[in-house]
Amino acid sequence: NGIGFTGGSQCFPLAAADYYNVIIGYQTYSGGNSVSIGYRASASRNSISVGFEAGQYWDNVADEAAYNTFIGFEAGRGDVSGAAVGNYNIAIGTQAFYLAGYNGGDPLLPPTGAERNVCIGQEAGRYLRSNSNIAIGHYALRNYKQTHYANKLMSV
Repeated sequence: NGIGFTGGSQCFPLAAADYYNVIIGYQTYSGGNSVSIGYRASASRNSISVGFEAGQYWDNVADEAAYNTFIGFEAGRGDVSGAAVGNYNIAIGTQAFYLAGYNGGDPLLPPTGAERNVCIGQEAGRYLRSNSNIAIGHYALRNYKQTHYANKLMSV
């Protein structure tokens, strides 16, 4: 497993060359320079995921989901297709940023990434499919599925 710490059942780095990780939990994975703690938590390269399925289902193969911080129950949990993309996101809270960075849970919408977002609170930024948003508070920007860029929106 290279340099780092791995503890739990079926937990390991995403690739043999992914070093400098802390990986703790059942079916927990991590890219290089990352921390994944919790049942099925998953952190891409240079990311942190802490909580039940935090950071799960992001695009770890194409390396289009790095520098993210997901903390909380299903925080940053992507679409089960595993194709959610986006960098530099912060999600803290139960299901904050849930199903973001793909099609927002709507199979009729085309996949769209989500980058540089801050979502704090229960379900804040859930389904978010755009960039540069700030969502603070219970359900803040919960159903915002627009694909516009450089939004300066804040919902408190």
